Amino acid sequence: MIIEVKDIINTDDINNIISIVIDRFPLDARSYWENFPLTHLKYIEPTYYLAYENDTLLGFAIVRTRAEKRWMVLATKDDINSVNLGKVLVAEVLKTNETLNGWVYNGDNRFNTSGGKYKDPLNYYKSIGCKVLRDTSNSEGDKNVSHITLNKNDFK
Repeated sequence: MIIEVKDIINTDDINNIISIVIDRFPLDARSYWENFPLTHLKYIEPTYYLAYENDTLLGFAIVRTRAEKRWMVLATKDDINSVNLGKVLVAEVLKTNETLNGWVYNGDNRFNTSGGKYKDPLNYYKSIGCKVLRDTSNSEGDKNVSHITLNKNDFK
């Protein structure tokens, strides 16, 4: 497996990211990700971490600056050992970031955009050292999300 770190991504990368999101993220996140080919261009100081094996994207992390904080989105393909790959990606991101923030869609009563059952990742994030700051709606108006943070020194 190779992790490519990029400041700019191409159309193939975008399509591969959207493919993973459709399988993993809840249906109520669909509108944001459908606009990803345009919205990612507005990111401030983006860094893309893309985990490839044999030209297949297995997972990704996107880190960007918003409101003077570093925010991360993390997702992996459903048919791999996503726990280990997620930790590998987070470890790579933490090499150049002291603290990360993120929104986690919580609750097991959701479906993903491909129609499957959404797997709530909140316990996974807690297991690697993330702290839940609050349960709320995020700036995009999504309900039932948790604002999490991870300091480099707390990573497990």
